[in-house]
Amino acid sequence: MHQETIGRIAVMVNGSPNRDMVEHWLKVNSIKAAAYDILDTVDPVVVADKVSLYMAAAGGRHMYFDTDPMAVSLTMKAGIPSILVTQPFVVRPEWHTEKQMRSWESLTQEIDKQKLARSEKTWGDIE
Repeated sequence: MHQETIGRIAVMVNGSPNRDMVEHWLKVNSIKAAAYDILDTVDPVVVADKVSLYMAAAGGRHMYFDTDPMAVSLTMKAGIPSILVTQPFVVRPEWHTEKQMRSWESLTQEIDKQKLARSEKTWGDIE
């Protein structure tokens, strides 16, 4: 986090993690929040309403970041500058699509096949 944000951001966590876990996450990620709140819901309408209340209490509409496209859409409609954050390696369960896992054997076969193809390209080259 940038030095300018220390003590100037509020963190809202939705779902139902425990307070100790949230405080540990904030410390590990060096986030010194002025306030944080744990919302007991992931409903984007409730989240957007809570964000609007926090922004009004903070005395202005600064910036809102979230990974939920619907919550970001609702906060933007409310006039709050918002950014949708995407995390390619962390997928919410409701957005997850089942993929067929390849076997280890098929992966090693593919690696061997690519090694052989690279070697065959230069097999005839002798210096």
